[in-house]
Amino acid sequence: MKAKENNADLYIASVSKSNRGTDKACKYFPLIAKEFATPILMCNAMGYSDNFVANGLSSVWNKREN
Repeated sequence: MKAKENNADLYIASVSKSNRGTDKACKYFPLIAKEFATPILMCNAMGYSDNFVANGLSSVWNKREN
């Protein structure tokens, strides 16, 4: 993870994801947070975004199982 190579203590992802995208992120980000022992904050948009609807569901993960 590039953020860890740069000695980041926190990873913040500002995204615009649909239901499908947040489903994938909610499986991926907890694994990365645990692997690199780095908290991850995903801030997701809500409402119409380009050609889909962003569903919100902003989340935070830490190095513990979530």
